[in-house]
Amino acid sequence: MAGRVFVELNGQPRVIRAPNRLVKSQTAARLKADPANEGHVGAQMPGVVASVAVTQGARVRPGDLLLTIEAMKMETGLHADREGVVKALHVSAGQGIDAKDLLVEIGCAIAPQPGYARGRSARTPGKSTAARPSRLPRIL
Repeated sequence: MAGRVFVELNGQPRVIRAPNRLVKSQTAARLKADPANEGHVGAQMPGVVASVAVTQGARVRPGDLLLTIEAMKMETGLHADREGVVKALHVSAGQGIDAKDLLVEIGCAIAPQPGYARGRSARTPGKSTAARPSRLPRIL
């Protein structure tokens, strides 16, 4: 929030915006992307999030568009570099960001599929794999 001061200079009315320094100290610092964590997608440069193409829980593959950043009148698309599920989305469209801010977290690609319980084959739902004889020879 900025305070406005109205002044007249050489007969012309002017508006001066003075930033409130207390506001910056009260706002929470954003999480930064950890370069060692492959699931973190961070901002490459400061700008504004123009659009978000994914939602939390969505499956992504390498090359899928995650979001678009607008900086210096230019739009840059951020794409997924690995397969996975969007674990967390830390930004929304129109939000300002700084360099290295954490934007998206991509989790493990293996997610349980609905309708299949543990210990059951994905090929034949409802039949247990434990009843099938093993085709591998036994080593004594």
